Amino acid sequence: IEPGAPPIEGRLKALRALADEGFATYANIMPAYPLTGGFSPDDVARAFRDAGVRHVSAGAWRYLDGVLPVLERRLAGTRLEPVLESVRDPGYFARMLRSLERAFARAGVPFTNVYPTPERGAAPMRWD
Repeated sequence: IEPGAPPIEGRLKALRALADEGFATYANIMPAYPLTGGFSPDDVARAFRDAGVRHVSAGAWRYLDGVLPVLERRLAGTRLEPVLESVRDPGYFARMLRSLERAFARAGVPFTNVYPTPERGAAPMRWD
């Protein structure tokens, strides 16, 4: 969705190359976009594991009110337009991040949910 961003496959390939050279690699999925293209949380977790990533953190979209109008214009008439309905659901990101958390646990990759707070930046998300 972001113009000029490197493709995900290229990013994973770069992480794998760094891990193969002995570098400890970490990934931050923030903002976490809704899963599309038939990919499941388990697919995402396995991709990071297979890329040699040692830890992943992820967080929901910030500034959703400002992002949605831009995405509505950009995604209008595309196969991704229905994704916007998902993100308008107030509980969507918590459910998605929780499903990623479980998938990463199954894949054996440490995972931290983070959320933005005005006072401290990003902080670990607690479910209690």
